[in-house]
Amino acid sequence: MKTWKQNAVNLHWLATLLTGSGEIAADVTVEAIAASDDPDAVFSAWMRAWSRRLVIARALTTVRKDLAASARRMALRRFEKPGTGAAFH
Repeated sequence: MKTWKQNAVNLHWLATLLTGSGEIAADVTVEAIAASDDPDAVFSAWMRAWSRRLVIARALTTVRKDLAASARRMALRRFEKPGTGAAFH
């Protein structure tokens, strides 16, 4: 079984990978760990199991606008003439 420290390191790595920002990743990781730190042992164990999913959801939420902007740029590129940047139909 992983220790909390190993789990935190892995969660931080995942959040950094998803967000591209160590600072945002640290915030997301702390939030996920804080949410899983409950005095009720059964609930705490369940939340630890869900911490990876929680980090993924929170990390993607923090970069949602950037992802949407990137998707719009990629959609526009499909309608440009190759090499000109001008739109064609």
